[in-house]
Amino acid sequence: TAASIPLASNDVTEVSDRRAMPHALEVSTPARSIYFRCASRRDQQEWHAALKDGVELATENEYFRTAEMMIADIALRRNEKEMAEDPQFPNFKANGGFAGMRREIERELARLETVDEPPPPP
Repeated sequence: TAASIPLASNDVTEVSDRRAMPHALEVSTPARSIYFRCASRRDQQEWHAALKDGVELATENEYFRTAEMMIADIALRRNEKEMAEDPQFPNFKANGGFAGMRREIERELARLETVDEPPPPP
């Protein structure tokens, strides 16, 4: 089984004790440190650059995901407020807003799943 290392917000450094671990890299995560030993100094430099690029990209992706969730939450709250004030939807707020709509849809889907379907024609 292959293991994976989440790279977002982690640090990649060359191991300082070159005698004990020549051509080694350390990936530091909040939970642990993982050490890699490369075949040569050149391999070490290439892996170091690649891992640093991976950390940077993964960290940026995490920032984008967080921003996307925040923007979606703001838009949801804005839409919910607008619908609550819209006279076309007089029961929207009383029925629990979007959460109430979601519950109603889930109840209806569950009801539909329990309805017996007629057998197909012969």
